[in-house]
Amino acid sequence: MLKEFSKKVPQGKLVRLKIDFDSKINFIQINGDFFLHPEEAIEKIENSLIGKNISNSVEQFEQNISNSLKKQNAQFVGLTSNDLAQIIKEAISDVQ
Repeated sequence: MLKEFSKKVPQGKLVRLKIDFDSKINFIQINGDFFLHPEEAIEKIENSLIGKNISNSVEQFEQNISNSLKKQNAQFVGLTSNDLAQIIKEAISDVQ
């Protein structure tokens, strides 16, 4: 199922997802008006989420995102790993 999903996080930043999934995430594209330093870290975060089971908890997605950020010495501005994990879970929640 291919889905586009947008949501504002508590800090007021907009996050947009394009996500294709069945029982697992097959493709994900993350963008919005938040910042990530370095910017190219977003691709590695997206790649780290591909193949993850959609039944994963918010905490499991958050851990995966946090680990990817740490490996790249990257940092979100205007967004947290938990915000992104919750948005991913919400985007895929209507099929579980």
